[in-house]
Amino acid sequence: MKYISTIITILLLTGTLTAQEGIADKKQFNAAVLYHTQGKYDEAIEGFSRLIAGYPEFVKAYFFRGYAYLKKKDYKNALADFKIASELDKKNDKVFFYIGKIYYDQGQYQDAIGYFSKAISLNPRHTSALNDRGMAYYQLGQYDAAVKSFQSAIAVDPNFAMAYNNIGSAIFFNQNVANPTKKDLRNAKTAFTKAIMLDPTLFVAYYNRASMFYYLKNYDAALADIDNALAIQENNAMCHFYSGVIKGKQQNYAGGIASLEVAIELAPKLSYAYEEIGNIRKEEKQYLQAIQMYEKAYTLTQNSTYEGLMHYRKAIVYALQEDEASMYAALKKAYKKKLFKDKKAYQAFTREKAFKAYRTKKKFKKIQKKARKGKKTNKFENSELSWFRLEN
Repeated sequence: MKYISTIITILLLTGTLTAQEGIADKKQFNAAVLYHTQGKYDEAIEGFSRLIAGYPEFVKAYFFRGYAYLKKKDYKNALADFKIASELDKKNDKVFFYIGKIYYDQGQYQDAIGYFSKAISLNPRHTSALNDRGMAYYQLGQYDAAVKSFQSAIAVDPNFAMAYNNIGSAIFFNQNVANPTKKDLRNAKTAFTKAIMLDPTLFVAYYNRASMFYYLKNYDAALADIDNALAIQENNAMCHFYSGVIKGKQQNYAGGIASLEVAIELAPKLSYAYEEIGNIRKEEKQYLQAIQMYEKAYTLTQNSTYEGLMHYRKAIVYALQEDEASMYAALKKAYKKKLFKDKKAYQAFTREKAFKAYRTKKKFKKIQKKARKGKKTNKFENSELSWFRLEN
């Protein structure tokens, strides 16, 4: 959910050169800017480079060349140009903002926070820097700090729809650290709804609110939001995936499988979709098909823990079939893949009704004891879906 706004000041594009830069070739500068606005970044870079060669302290040339490199995802050269610009003009909030953007895009969130904060200190009304600093805090799991930064952006611009969405996300998706209270969920819902009111085309707000409704087991509302999201992005594989799972929860098994098959058509390697078809087949008591889907799911990923989850899913199916030997074999494989080191996976294991008849047996107790001894981390390797797929 990155939201890094593009800031190209009209004055920079159309205005005259400053007194400091008056020595530069105005015609050559305007030509390079024109290439820039047309998306001809190689030509723009060439033009700004010629200017820099003649006028090595021309701040705007470094700024625009840095931005052109950034558009080409040439982060190394973009960062070098923006840092030179920041030394030549220490009061230009835009330069510090773009340095922060580069660090953010490269996953260096702590560094990004420092530069976004510098931009904000120079311009307290820099809404994009406030929002993006919040996103960097969010990526680091510092949700309270994220919310405060998003709120600061809204204080400047009360119509900043994405900032409201991001507040909702920071509140709701904090559950991997601490399960949200009902008050948290109400606040998240309010934030997502406000974002949608401000921007009815904001795909991510519908998508996120759908996941919150799903968490509350309000499947009708969740599906309505997924349908709204699909009206905006009809070929979004993950929306079709979630649509399929929600329909499965509503016991609309045919509709669920149809949606999941669309998701697979759009994203053939989407292992989760095969997994969820397996879950529906299990509910339909089509156990062989369920096992085949779980096996297909883990062949599509190199994730060891996910493979462990699929063995766990198979163990449930074997338990339902009263195939005790296969159930134990599958649980041992899940344990070896370190599935139960995740707290949610272990908790799901202890609550699973399919194992009820076996819990008093010595062999089952031995497996459960081993699983209990593992360190529980709450950091399932597919964290963006762990809350969703580990629910029983």
